[in-house]
Amino acid sequence: TGKKLWLTGVQLEKGTTASDFEHRTYVDELKRCQRYYWQAGTDIGGDYPIAPANTFWSGTRHSVGVITPVPMRNTPAVAATGDGCRIYGQGTNKDITSYTDIGLSGPFVRFVAHTADLGDDSHACTLTNRTNSGLTMSAEL
Repeated sequence: TGKKLWLTGVQLEKGTTASDFEHRTYVDELKRCQRYYWQAGTDIGGDYPIAPANTFWSGTRHSVGVITPVPMRNTPAVAATGDGCRIYGQGTNKDITSYTDIGLSGPFVRFVAHTADLGDDSHACTLTNRTNSGLTMSAEL
């Protein structure tokens, strides 16, 4: 008990030949990870804006665009954590029921968020979180 072993500067590799040790900064490692997974709004209170949006299709579909810190490796799956996300517009909040039509262009991820009727189309709105909830994007292998 009380005996500890601390390892640092270790690099594990498959095979019989070792390559030179690769030193990476925390920022470089974080960027590499964010190519596969990124989240927004999960560690703050509720009703904070995450991304701008525009209402179309009779107020039930909302075009959303999110700029990620680094380009994701491929088109991500978009989902919500906790109690989910909302669209705020025309003075009201509506829960998002699904995410469709996901596209990727560099660090820009676009998708359609579906809600109950938020009113007329062609209005600006905002994707917001709920308390301890947020938006995730996963481009896992």
